[in-house]
Amino acid sequence: MFVRGFVLDQISDVTEPARVANIPPTWLEFGEWDNTEEDPPEDFWRTLVADRGQHERNAPTFYPRACKEAIKRTIPGGTLETGKLMTEGQCSIIAEFLRRVQAVVWDRRLMRTKSIVNGSRRLGLVPYQAKRPDINDLFVCILYGCSVPVVLRRILKDENTIMKEEREEVGELARTREEAAIKIQRAFRDRKQRRRDEEARRRHQILAGIMAQPGRGNPSPEPAKSKRNSATAGSINPARSAPQLSPQRRDSFTNKSSNSTVPHRQSFAENLRANPHSPRSRHPSFSQQALQDLLNNPPVSKSDDNKFAGRDWRQIQLGEVIDTDEVRFVEADISVEEATSLLILGGPPNVVLIRENRNSRQAVDTFDYSDLNAYLLLVVGLARPDQEDVSSFNELAQKGREGKPIPLQDVKDLRKKEHKEPFIRIPHTQTLTKAMEIFGSGIHRIIVVKEGTMDVIGILSQLRLVRFFYQHGRNFPAVEKLYSLALKELEIGSRNVIAINGDRPLADALELMHNESITSLPVLDHHKNVIGNISQVDVR
Repeated sequence: MFVRGFVLDQISDVTEPARVANIPPTWLEFGEWDNTEEDPPEDFWRTLVADRGQHERNAPTFYPRACKEAIKRTIPGGTLETGKLMTEGQCSIIAEFLRRVQAVVWDRRLMRTKSIVNGSRRLGLVPYQAKRPDINDLFVCILYGCSVPVVLRRILKDENTIMKEEREEVGELARTREEAAIKIQRAFRDRKQRRRDEEARRRHQILAGIMAQPGRGNPSPEPAKSKRNSATAGSINPARSAPQLSPQRRDSFTNKSSNSTVPHRQSFAENLRANPHSPRSRHPSFSQQALQDLLNNPPVSKSDDNKFAGRDWRQIQLGEVIDTDEVRFVEADISVEEATSLLILGGPPNVVLIRENRNSRQAVDTFDYSDLNAYLLLVVGLARPDQEDVSSFNELAQKGREGKPIPLQDVKDLRKKEHKEPFIRIPHTQTLTKAMEIFGSGIHRIIVVKEGTMDVIGILSQLRLVRFFYQHGRNFPAVEKLYSLALKELEIGSRNVIAINGDRPLADALELMHNESITSLPVLDHHKNVIGNISQVDVR
């Protein structure tokens, strides 16, 4: 076989093979991982998993941590037995990493190339057959049309052998082309025959439908006439002089004679020209212009009889906008599972307030989906706490993995202070102008308390404020004129977009939102087209 390509590099050294996917201790030294207390070199752990995760997706970000933890659980200087660690270990993250390692390194060898790239030689995997005696004749090559590099062994041949193989290759190629041409011709003939059979079957169905129509079948036999006639000779019998018509034909004849115009009956040839039209009439769909008019002129809410008509929105108090039914309290000593259930069942504004006791209406903290995501990342081992919090975080994570109940007060501070949203309280007599100033600083929600007290009576979120202006914006001329403007004209939004690829696992999205302190992410395909959106609420 003759192929085209080029030589990328030459192999300089190989290791012993990973028998049944057990990683020998020499692989760590070969991969330049000297201190196992630190994360493994990037080229080493990416080589072990072929730079891919499950289902051929991008390698998850927790793979380096899982690799380090797997090495820690082996005897120092011993072999990493992947199968034993997967069955006896209790960490699903390490098991997922080792399953991927088994699929990649089974009976393969690590290798280094001769060329130095970015300060080190290239690291890769080669088949078991690539042994050290052949090291001077092993090359990493790129073949045109092949999706991965290949390892080829150099074998010297004389000119006569090469010419003979070329002639055999040309003959084999000619035979392949001839067989392909025969298959294509046979496929065209079969397709043509199927079309003819389908057309004949359709004509037969149309003919059967026409013959089944009333009056199109064979005429029924006339009733037998009596040989003896009661009329006298020479008289005319009306019953015998006129043709006998069935009641159905008689009605048809009478109707035709009474109408001035006779409807046209399609002939058999006309029925063959096209399928009959559907008797159902279709109404035109919702037009694009009507849709644009709806967006430019949103419906006005009728629930409050336009009580905001003629008022300046900047003077509307927060107590007129909030809904007291959206306030949900929990005590700090309940479990995380109970608080999560209330958070999911409660819906918007997607937050529960923490109070000291059941009789209090004063909130001391909040628990929302950001806190829930921080807890989940801790349990799965993706959280990165500060050094002084490592021991307490590990204890909480172990309890979560074992299914033990954890009080809410122990997890409400998992998020770092710079990531935790400030706890803002303002009286219900404050106006929307004050709320706009607070929201403009990056705050997502405001706790509304009763004037002169700390008792909570409502929660104003950005989403509820947007819903308010959508429902009542027609009452405020300054807001109504903004409906017809494009987002570009309003100069809102950000050009520094944080997004995630659609083939990344959910844990990566939650970790990214947690680290960047954002609540949602656009999901892109490989061509950077938006295919969806994921938010912190989707964790439920």
